[in-house]
Amino acid sequence: MNDPTSKSTIRRDQTIDDICDRFEHAWKQGERPALEAFLTEASESLHPRLAGELWAIECHYDPELHSGAKAAAALAERHPSLAPMMLDPSTMIRPEADFDKSSNRTISAVEEGGLHIRCPHCSNPVELLSNAAVDDVACHSCGSHFSLVDDSAGKDPTRQSLKTLGRFELLSRLGVGGFGTVWKAHDTELDRVVAVKIPRKGNLNAFEVEQFLREARAAAQLRHPNIVPVFEVGREDNTVFIVSEFVQGISMADWMKARRQPATEIASICASVTDALAEAHAAGIVHRDLKPSNIMLDLSRKPRLMDFGLAKRDIGEVTMTLEGFVVGTPAYMSPEQARGEGHWTDQRTDIYSLGVMLFHLLTNELPFRGSPAKQIQARLTTDPPKLRSLDPSVPRDLETICLKCMELDPNRRYQKATEVGDELRRYLEGKPVLARPIPAIARAWRWMKRHPARSAAIVLGTILAIAGPIAAVVFHAQRQAIALRLDERTELVNQRNSERIELQQEVASLKERLESITGAAIPETIVPDWRKDLINSLLDQRYTEFASQLEESTTPSNTASEHHALADLLASVDRKQQAAHHYREAFDRYAMAESTKGSIAHLEAGIKLAAMQQATQNRDEAEATLAEVSNLLNSPQSIAQLELLQLQYQLENDTTKKAAQFLQAGEVGTALQHDWPEEAGTLIELRDSLLPRQPLR
Repeated sequence: MNDPTSKSTIRRDQTIDDICDRFEHAWKQGERPALEAFLTEASESLHPRLAGELWAIECHYDPELHSGAKAAAALAERHPSLAPMMLDPSTMIRPEADFDKSSNRTISAVEEGGLHIRCPHCSNPVELLSNAAVDDVACHSCGSHFSLVDDSAGKDPTRQSLKTLGRFELLSRLGVGGFGTVWKAHDTELDRVVAVKIPRKGNLNAFEVEQFLREARAAAQLRHPNIVPVFEVGREDNTVFIVSEFVQGISMADWMKARRQPATEIASICASVTDALAEAHAAGIVHRDLKPSNIMLDLSRKPRLMDFGLAKRDIGEVTMTLEGFVVGTPAYMSPEQARGEGHWTDQRTDIYSLGVMLFHLLTNELPFRGSPAKQIQARLTTDPPKLRSLDPSVPRDLETICLKCMELDPNRRYQKATEVGDELRRYLEGKPVLARPIPAIARAWRWMKRHPARSAAIVLGTILAIAGPIAAVVFHAQRQAIALRLDERTELVNQRNSERIELQQEVASLKERLESITGAAIPETIVPDWRKDLINSLLDQRYTEFASQLEESTTPSNTASEHHALADLLASVDRKQQAAHHYREAFDRYAMAESTKGSIAHLEAGIKLAAMQQATQNRDEAEATLAEVSNLLNSPQSIAQLELLQLQYQLENDTTKKAAQFLQAGEVGTALQHDWPEEAGTLIELRDSLLPRQPLR
């Protein structure tokens, strides 16, 4: 059905839009149209609004008026006829520099899509596409339909101003929602006052009619003192309607606005509401739009639950409980409804909405604020605040009951409406409630699971704030401990170095004593550099020839002496590997001849061979050579024996054996000193035995 008032509004808007479009087109063509000329095209009742629209367009296209201060000063100068309206606060024109923001035209061109038209019922913008029918425009915000043309001609005037519907005489309109209109009506047959609910959309298709009537039939099966009963559903021509009881009283929304209500009365009324919900749930009906405006309080303050799937509300309270639609009011909607999971909604959805309603009644605040989109997003990720944080006078038990109803997880809520009613009655009787407050740790843990990134950042920041100073103290203590250990180890190293120096001194003393015993107190004369140069030059030129001749020699004793001499030359210039080879040749050839086997030359070649082997890091060969030399000794008390003991002492690693060798050398030295010759004629022999022979040539 068409509303004459809404059509009149649309016609006025179209008039203003048409004038503004032509005024703007003139400016775009480079003209400077007279504002007053366009203003006179409309009736005087439209002048204040039209003048503001036209002046905003002029300010937008005139570069001299882009400044707000210049525009305000130029208005009275250019258009003195508008001065009276400027002085009238109720119609004062406020030109804006930004034409796009100042324009408030009902029909406006949009860069994307078609025209945007404001719905005459809910005032929300409706996009009108180029191929849309102008005689049947649907508003997706409130669900209503309206026409942009005057189609009253040819229509039945009684249909345009509906006064009767079947046997029901419509007395007065009680309320208008997005989906339907509620009328106070008189049942002429039963002579009683009833409420008649009619869908706003003029012609419902078969599916919409079935949805409308199916939900109504379900509500008609409910019989409970706290539920507004549905008497019947009917159809008159193309209009379907539902007839229910007319309740004299006020809605709970109006009741809570009148004054702050006592907590006990709120608990008592909500307990009665749970009885109504339990009855509906038992019949398999979920209200899905429970809120104060859907509960009537009769003259005895008894709550009466209504609107089981009939009406939508205006913007901000859009509701629809017909199956297959996203349902609920954003402020009272459950999380599962907010996620669009209509197939998961059950009686626990109504319990959540009951908790929001109880929250609102006790604190006079909604748990989540902001736009509908923000409210929906908040209830998906955030626990509601504690009621006592908003109003400390709220009883703790009621706060606990309310927050348990509003758990995000349906499994944590009360599972039945009767459980909520029992809890409320325990509170009214002064008994302890069964629900327990959520510990702060549990609330924090739930929040962290829902916000992992933010919680990780907070935990990390907390750890750094707490652990930082602790770590600094620990690191300082560790540095001190490390410094102390370093000092201890440094002291230990210094002590070990002192002991090592003492041992080295003791070893040097013992070595000096051993050398004095063995006759090596006087060091071997060092070969001067000039002699070394001569020897190296000789060996470089003749070594290969000498070695070849020695290999061809057939006399062992002579060859042994020659190898011995060549080895001495090589050893004097540090050619140790070659010297060791020729000492071995000399030692072996001395052993071949009976005349030289065991001689001093033989023993000397063996001892020097062992010394070269020791110098070239061949310890095993040196020990084997010393063993051979030891077997050749005829007398245990001889200079050769002392030389042998000295080399063995240097090669030995076992401390016990070194000590034994040292003692043995001492005994040999003592025996030699006892047997020293006393005649002067033996001095040459003594010199040759104790001192190395020095070359004089």
